[in-house]
Amino acid sequence: MSLLEIDSVNFSYGKNPILSGIYLKVTKGEVVGFLGRNGCGKSTLLKVIFGSLKGDSQSVRISGTFYKTPFQSGMIKFMPQDGLFPGFLTAKSAAQMYCSDLEKLLVDSTVSQYFQYPFDQMSGGVAKYVETLIVLYSPAKFVLLDEPFSYVAPVLVERLIPIIKSVAQEKGILMTDHQYQSILDVSDRLYLLRNRALYSITDVQDLADMGYIR
Repeated sequence: MSLLEIDSVNFSYGKNPILSGIYLKVTKGEVVGFLGRNGCGKSTLLKVIFGSLKGDSQSVRISGTFYKTPFQSGMIKFMPQDGLFPGFLTAKSAAQMYCSDLEKLLVDSTVSQYFQYPFDQMSGGVAKYVETLIVLYSPAKFVLLDEPFSYVAPVLVERLIPIIKSVAQEKGILMTDHQYQSILDVSDRLYLLRNRALYSITDVQDLADMGYIR
């Protein structure tokens, strides 16, 4: 079974510790979500896992093999919260670089409508939706999604949730977003990043008990 495993992740900005002793695993066939307040280190954790940011320490293994720079393995893709592709690039060009199944991607009406458009000619929400689908339909075994629902129209969020669940039958997906209800709806397992550590969450009451929601 394909397994993405992260442990001993420590990260500091200067003398300010952000992540401490983080352990997490994601297997093929599941969506793992995590929540956290602004500035708690959610994006930092994803970047450390991907390998674009180096922690004070970290161990990232894919199916038991350690990778110093995981993205170089080709088995992991990352959708950053501020977008992945340059604005001048068309969705078609991005898809041709990233996707292994263009037909499956083009089944989506929004993607097909904007397929010839550069990303800077789409609204921010549409661009994020299209980018997220392109990353999901890449051949990578694991996908990291940072804020895929933020600033996306509710109708597209509703469409994206079952797509993520469907893609997760063949991949492992790790994601975070401030729309906690959407993360609850899509995740098989859920965590809260708080006080530099990850805490397992089983339901909304746990989030309230830990002060994330009222």
